[in-house]
Amino acid sequence: MRKKIVGLLFALLLFTVVSAQASDVTLTVVNNTGFAIHHVYVSSARAGTWGSDLLGNAILENGKSLAVSVRNGARYDIRVVDQDGDTYTKVNWGSTTGSGSWRATFTPKDID
Repeated sequence: MRKKIVGLLFALLLFTVVSAQASDVTLTVVNNTGFAIHHVYVSSARAGTWGSDLLGNAILENGKSLAVSVRNGARYDIRVVDQDGDTYTKVNWGSTTGSGSWRATFTPKDID
C-alpha cells in the first residue's frame, strides 16, 4: 500500500513539473525605439518565417508595450518594424522555466 502511495505522489509531482514547463507565459514587447511601431512578429527561433503581424491595424507608440502569450521554456525570434520601415530584431530569446513573464525591450541600439 505504501509503495502505491509513494508511486502516486511521484506521478503527481512529475505531472505538475511537466505541466509547469509547458504552460504559457507572458512576453512583453516594449517599444523604446523613439518611433511608433507598426508591426510586431514573434516566431519560433530560427523558423525561417515570421507569420502574422501581432499588431494587425494597431500601432505601438513609443514608450508603450504589448503583451503576448508564448510557451514557457521555448526560444523565439522577435521583430518589430517602425513607422519608417526600419526593423529591429532579437534572435533566440526565451523564457526561463518557472518565470511567469519576460520582456523584450527594443531601443535604437537594436536596429538591424
